Amino acid sequence: MKTSILEYLEESARKYPDKTAFADEHTSCTFKELEQTARRTGTALAKHFTPRNPVPVFMEKSVETIGVFMGAVYAGCFYVMVDPKQPIERLCEIFHTLLPEIIIIPAENEALLEQTGYGECKCLLKDIMKEQIDERKLLAVRKACTADDRLYGIFTSGSTGAVSYTHLRAHET
Repeated sequence: MKTSILEYLEESARKYPDKTAFADEHTSCTFKELEQTARRTGTALAKHFTPRNPVPVFMEKSVETIGVFMGAVYAGCFYVMVDPKQPIERLCEIFHTLLPEIIIIPAENEALLEQTGYGECKCLLKDIMKEQIDERKLLAVRKACTADDRLYGIFTSGSTGAVSYTHLRAHET
């Protein structure tokens, strides 16, 4: 029985390596490409993040975003999508809540991130994609994962307008 979203990804990459996993109006990726992107991203993130911490992903939804999300899980962390279309005040509140050391961004979001006061936290997506996969590091992180590990966090405002976030688990219980 599969217990991890990563196990589902890896099985899909084995069974359907050349089948399209995700597509958007600009690009697409196969299951094998998605797995490789996620492993590369996971290796890079494991160098910067302690497991079980949030990985803010400050970019628009795209095929690349899915690879970064899965990379956060490979690093033993959980991802938090931060939409760059939100007002600056809201972005500042979200980053203040997360207190990130690193924020994953594409190059086109650098100026916007600077406006939030968290510009020194940037980690460019293009640099992550150059990372060599470290299977030993990924395996060590994977062995330390538990059924209580988070998959992602999502910010909601609810009726109060206050920033808070909730999470889902990365593994079945």
